Amino acid sequence: YNEIKDRSKKWYELLWAQVWGDHWYPNSIPALMWIAIIVSLGIEDWIDAGVVLALHSFNSGLGFYETLKAGDAVAALKDALAPQCNCKRDGQWVKMMARELVPGDLIILKIGDVVPADGTLMEGGTCDLDQS
Repeated sequence: YNEIKDRSKKWYELLWAQVWGDHWYPNSIPALMWIAIIVSLGIEDWIDAGVVLALHSFNSGLGFYETLKAGDAVAALKDALAPQCNCKRDGQWVKMMARELVPGDLIILKIGDVVPADGTLMEGGTCDLDQS
């Protein structure tokens, strides 16, 4: 299909990113929490280690839940806003999903339409597009 590949992470990748951190620099808080837990265990400060572990578990769980729900909301929005177009294929005008366009398809644009793909302006004079 003619569409951008989905780069969303699986649920276990999201959980891993919350518990261990996905990168060292941008998300170093989980790594620092684990260092604090290990140091606390190393000096046998069980209470501090337990408190930091509990805080880290709560924070990771909450972050995982929020990230998962945000991903679901984005997926629902993407499905609701899937662009459609009027395309001339096999000599007939049909309404189809923009992702099903292939080179050689002829599309017609009206005011307010989303331009579904790269194309060549055949006729119709001037054309003003909002590229956002």
